[in-house]
Amino acid sequence: MAWMDMKTNPIELVIGPIESYEDQLFGYRAAFEAYVLIKDMAWSEKLAKYAQFLPELQRGLPVPDAYKQETPGSDADLNAYDVIYYAGHSNAGSTTIAVIQVKTGRTWPAFRSRPCL
Repeated sequence: MAWMDMKTNPIELVIGPIESYEDQLFGYRAAFEAYVLIKDMAWSEKLAKYAQFLPELQRGLPVPDAYKQETPGSDADLNAYDVIYYAGHSNAGSTTIAVIQVKTGRTWPAFRSRPCL
């Protein structure tokens, strides 16, 4: 899982079964998608200062605590990217403007997520 520790890489490659929106019966089957992203280093640096506020922002959300099960870390990565390639289900309909790379599996408990905006 070394890819989750990479912080200064200029290119991100996301491939896999990402979203399960199309499985209207159980929501289990996920569609495969692929993205090639180029990190905008200047904007990523500007976004980094907001990560420290994520726990406080979540506490201030006007929803019951039952919806606040996951606590975002103040060390989260917030990065801006230029998408240079979409493939698979990401080409169906409109294109995604935000990608959370890790949602399930063995990496979720250890790393939570790496938002790509």
